[in-house]
This record gives sequence, structure tokens and C-alpha cells, in this order.
Amino acid sequence: MFLWFPKFGQCVAEPQIVLAGNSRWTERHIQCIWYDSSLRPERLRTDTGEEFSIINPGVWNLEEGPDFLGAEILFHKTGKITRGDIELHVRPSDWVAHRHSGDENYSNLIMHVCWFGGYNSAPLPPHIYNVTLKEQILIQQSFSFEKIAVAAYPHAVLNEAPPCSEHVAALSKEQLYKLLLTSGESRLRRKSADMAARYSEVGDIRQLFQEEFFASLGYKNNKEQFRSVARLLPNHELCSIHNPKERYAILLAVSGLLKNMDKSPMYRELWDLAWQHGYADAIDAFPLEWKTNSLRPQNKPENRMLLAAWLFGGKNRLFDDIFALPRKSSKGWWRALKNLFKEALRDAELYGIRPTLGTARIVSIAINVIIPMLAIQDPDCIQLAEALPGEADNSIIRETAFRLIGRDHNPAIYSGAALYQQGLIEIWYRFCLTARVGCSNCVLAKSLKECKI
Repeated sequence: MFLWFPKFGQCVAEPQIVLAGNSRWTERHIQCIWYDSSLRPERLRTDTGEEFSIINPGVWNLEEGPDFLGAEILFHKTGKITRGDIELHVRPSDWVAHRHSGDENYSNLIMHVCWFGGYNSAPLPPHIYNVTLKEQILIQQSFSFEKIAVAAYPHAVLNEAPPCSEHVAALSKEQLYKLLLTSGESRLRRKSADMAARYSEVGDIRQLFQEEFFASLGYKNNKEQFRSVARLLPNHELCSIHNPKERYAILLAVSGLLKNMDKSPMYRELWDLAWQHGYADAIDAFPLEWKTNSLRPQNKPENRMLLAAWLFGGKNRLFDDIFALPRKSSKGWWRALKNLFKEALRDAELYGIRPTLGTARIVSIAINVIIPMLAIQDPDCIQLAEALPGEADNSIIRETAFRLIGRDHNPAIYSGAALYQQGLIEIWYRFCLTARVGCSNCVLAKSLKECKI
């Protein structure tokens, strides 16, 4: 029986501002204006005429949700400081176009800032201030969009160094590594606790492993879509399908990806195989929206699904083999894990395509799925992460490193160790992302100052 899962959002092209001639400026330019006090007046006005100043523009959000998190706004008439998130758009109508209405990520929003004014078909709650920037910015004779080097934001341009960076600069190299190591281990313990909670809900460790492993194959853009497929075709059903070609056909049908291959020479055979098992039209009532823009060919969902078809189901013993690996040495465990995947995919090939799993992706699966799951029963398994090389870099790691260690730091400090990278991510989510009161009252900075970390 298939379960219902909500639709996932689609990527929206970034709107452009057309001024004169062929000059075009994007929403990112507006983000730079908000972030950099040298690009805007000291005082601004809401659309209702209330004057305000930006005490703290907030943390430039590089993930889903509002553009800036935890901003601090001073309203001059009342002297009140309001703290919350900021969303910026080219036009007010972009709020609807970007599907923000009803999105819980925007529940802490205090201000909707647009370049142009105009009508919004979905009026915002009364506590959210609307701000139109165009006239307030262009009145500055020194302002020019050409002067904004968008590539320098937010990393190379910081309004001022956060308090935490001052204290980190005073740490020795060993102390810095200890900070990252402690934070990384803390993140893995939280992952394990979350995994344990999920286990209590799912009730089947193999099903949980399948869901989390599938999610890791989806990378950032299609993580939840892959997880949904693992639920729509649960582990006990997948295990009953012994032929990898049949598993591939059924996974494509359940995911809705089979329809995208109607021009492929293999389509007819795949459809027939899915139909024989009763899955040919399975996705019609439960459509998933896949994000495929800017993906490398090997990272396309269809190719990632081929990897899932080969590793799961039938007589494959991936779960048992992984959890049977000796764990006396973290380095030995890591070598054995790599060899396990290498052997599992040695002869893997379907329709002339060879599914691959690179080292960086194995690291990601190990640190996000395998180690947290092992640590449910044995917390000491967290130490296995010490042997893992670095994962693929991401925006959160870079942003946190620039803030914490400084913009001129050497990325080699953390790029070669997954646990250090996890430490930076933990700092981002635990302190930067949740510090709604701003950097001035950051618990991390206070703890560093008092040598409690």
C-alpha cells in the first residue's frame, strides 16, 4: 500500500531588475545592499513611514528559508528593537511566485524588503513590515549597482568580525582542532539521538537504514524525494525482487522518473518490467517533484536510482555486511567500508551504465547514516568518524569558517577531516542559526571568552 507524501517545491529563477540599457541586477544585489551598511542610508523607512535603522542585518542564510536570520531592527519613534528574519525580493509579487505563503521557515519573519513597490496577491500578516528600497537607495548620489561585487558576499565582505572570531584567533592550533573535534562529535551524537527517535517510529532497523541511505543518494536537492521512494517501496518489498534490472524498473516507476525516460531505448523494457510487477502507474496518484537543474550527469536521480537498485533488494546483504565490519580500529574500519562498497559495485552495470559511489559520497553516508546508526547501541562508535577524510565542501562549512576562523584562513585546517567539517556545521546550526538575539549575545563567543570550550 502506498503512502501519501506532500509535493516538494520547485526551483524558481532569480528575478532581474532592468534599469537602463542592458544593465541587469538580481535579487543577490539587493541582499548585498541589506548586508553592507556602506551601500545604504543609515535610516530607512517602512512603506507606512516608520523610520528604522539596521543594528544587525542578521546571518546571511545560505540554505532554505529567509535571506537573513536573526536581524536586529531599531524603530526610532518607539525606540523598540525588533529581532527576527528578513526576506528580500525584487517585487512584492515574488512572495507568491517563490511559494513562501504557509512555509514554516518564514514563521519568524519581521520584514519583507523589496526593490520595487506594488501589489502582493497574498498579503502578509500585520506584524511583518513591508519596505520598498528603490527610492531610498537611488537618492544616494554615490550609489551604483556596478560597484557591488556580488561574488565577494558574504564571505569576503564582513561588516565587522563576529565576537567569536576574536577569541578563536587567540587559540592555539591544538585548541582550535579540539573545538572543531568536540563540536563534530556533538553533532554526531545529536544525529544518533535523532536516528534513535526515528527508529522508534519506523520500528524496523532495515527500513530505517534504507530510508536514510536513499536520502543520502539524493544529495541536497532530492534528499526528501529519495527518502519518499524508500517509503513508497519499503525494504521488505524491495527484498522480494531478486533481479536488479527489475528493481531498477520498479524504483523508476514508483519515483515517477520512468516517465522522463520515454525517449530512451530502454524505456519499453523498463515499463514492461514495472507493469509485470504491478507498478507501472504507481506514481500517478503520488507525484514527486524532482530537481534536476545544474546536476552533473552522474548525479541525475535516474543514475542515483540505479545505484540503489544494485545495492538494495534481493540477496544483497549491504546492511548485514556493513554492520558486521570490525570496529577495533577507526582506520581499519574505514578501509574495510570502502572495500565493501568497491566489491559490491565491482561488476555493477545495467543498460551500459556503471553505477559509481565516490569516496566523498561514501564519507557522507558513513557520517550521516552508518555511524549515527551504529551509535544507537554503542555510543563509542562516534570515534570511527576520526578516520574519515573530508566530505565535499558546502556553503555552510565555508560561511562558518569565514566567520569563525577569518576570511584569510587556510581551508586545509578542516577540509581533510569530515569530523572537523561536521564541527563547523554544528557551530552554524547550534549557534549562528539559532542566535536570534544577534552575535553580541552569542553563547559560543561568551564560552570562548571564559575558556569554557
